[in-house]
Amino acid sequence: MIEGEKVKTRFKVIEVAVSLGVSQQTIYKKLKSLKQELKPYIIKRNGTTYLKQEAIEVLNQNIKSAQKKSEKHNDNKGLNQSFQGENQLKTKEEKNEAKSNNNQGVNQIKTEMIDFLKNELDKRDGTINKQDETIKKLIDRQAESEEKLQTIIMKLTQDLDQTRKLIEDKIVKEEKKKKEPKKTDRVISIQEFINAKIEEDIERSNFEVEKRRLKQKHEDPLQGRSALYKIYVKMFRPNMLRQHAN
Repeated sequence: MIEGEKVKTRFKVIEVAVSLGVSQQTIYKKLKSLKQELKPYIIKRNGTTYLKQEAIEVLNQNIKSAQKKSEKHNDNKGLNQSFQGENQLKTKEEKNEAKSNNNQGVNQIKTEMIDFLKNELDKRDGTINKQDETIKKLIDRQAESEEKLQTIIMKLTQDLDQTRKLIEDKIVKEEKKKKEPKKTDRVISIQEFINAKIEEDIERSNFEVEKRRLKQKHEDPLQGRSALYKIYVKMFRPNMLRQHAN
C-alpha cells in the first residue's frame, strides 16, 4: 500500500509500478491478462486509469506467483545433470538479462517518475502564475476603485462647499433685508382727508369768486340797460362810471 499524508483509495498506474518495483508496461500487461478479475477495481477518469487497493493486492500476488514459478522452473532445470552446463549458462544469461531488464525497468520508472514530477511542477507553476495574475488584476481593480471613490468624494466636497456658500449668502441677504427700514405708504385719518377736501373746495370757491369779480370789473356797467337809463347815468350820474373804472 502506498502511504501519503492522507489515506488514498485509488492510485495511478505509475504509482502502482513504483510500489511493486516493476515497469508501467508490466502493469498494463497484467491489467490486460487479468481484465475480468480486476475489472471491479479499475476506475477511469478523464483518460487516466486508477487502481483500487484490491487491484494492487491482486497484481502483487500475481507478480510474486510468476516469480516463484520462474524460480521453480530454473531449479528443475538445475536437477537435470545432462544439461547442467547448458542450464547454468542459460541461467546466468537469464539472470543477466533479468538484471538488465530490471535495470531498464528501474531506469524507465525513474524516467517516468521524473516526467511525472516535471508535469506536476509545470501544472503547479501554471496554477501559481494564474493566481499571481488574478491577484494582480484584483489589486489593479482595487486601486482603480479607490481612485474613482476619491474623485467622487472630491466632487461631493466641492458641491457641498458651493451649497454651503449659497446658503450663507442667502442668510446674509435676508439679515440685511430685516435690518433695512420698511417703506410703507402714509395712512391718513378720515378727519385729515375731510380737512384737505374742505381746503381744496375753499380755494376753488375763492378762485371762482375772484374770477367773477375781475370779470365784473372789466364789464360795461351799462351793458344790458335801456337807452334812457344809459342817458341818465351819463348825464346825471357819471360817477358810477368812474367808480366802475377804478
